[in-house]
Amino acid sequence: MRCEFIVADDGCGMSEDFMSRMYDTFEREETSTQSGHKGAGLGLAITKKILDAMGGSIDAVSEKGNGTTFTVGLPFKIYREDAPSEVVNEIVQSDEHSHRILLVDDIELNRMLAETILEESGFSVETVPDGCDAVEAFVKHPPGYYDLVLMDIQMPIMNGYEATRAIRALDRPDAKLLPIIALSANSRDEDRRQSMESGMNYHIAKPFDVVQLISSVNKYIAAREQT
Repeated sequence: MRCEFIVADDGCGMSEDFMSRMYDTFEREETSTQSGHKGAGLGLAITKKILDAMGGSIDAVSEKGNGTTFTVGLPFKIYREDAPSEVVNEIVQSDEHSHRILLVDDIELNRMLAETILEESGFSVETVPDGCDAVEAFVKHPPGYYDLVLMDIQMPIMNGYEATRAIRALDRPDAKLLPIIALSANSRDEDRRQSMESGMNYHIAKPFDVVQLISSVNKYIAAREQT
C-alpha cells in the first residue's frame, strides 16, 4: 500500500530555477542576509535521501509569490493480526539509547542521514569522517565502549578496509569481537568479498534499505552480547 501526504502553504514560493536544484546539498534560493532566516541548505537534501532510502518519493509544485505544495509518497506494508512476530518485528527499537554505534563516512550528508535514522531507532551514534579517525576513536575509548561500527569504504586518507584491518590488529580484547559492517556504495561481489577479507562482519550497499540496516545492526549487537 502506498500513502501520500500533501503539505501546502501560501508563502513566498520558489522560482523554477531553484526548484531544479533544491534537493542538492547546501543549495538555498536566498542567503540568510537576504531572507532573514538562517539555514544550511540541507533540509530538503536530507529529506530526499531519507525518502529514497525508504522507497518513497517527494514532488513539489510552486510559483514565486503564490506558495508551495509538497507531495510525499511512502510505501507501507499491511500486516494481518495473525502475522508471524518475526515478520512484524523486523525493526526492534530501543528507547534507552544504550547501544553506541560509531558511524564512519567522509560525506557529511551521508553521516547526517544515517545518524538520524539510527538515533530515531534508539541508538546512540558518534560520527567521524575518515578511517584514521575511526581507529583513533576506537583506541582512545575503553574496551566495550562501541557496540558496532558502520564503515564506509571509499575515504580519502584511510579507506574502510584499511581501518578495519587496523582495528582488528590491535592488542585489546574487543578488537576482534567488535561488529564492523560496511555501509558503502561499493556493491559488487568483489567489494563484498574484500569487506569480509578485511575483517568486516557484513556488507550493506548504499542506498541502503532502512529495515535491512536496523535489522542487521540489531542482529550483530545481539550476537556480540551473547559471546
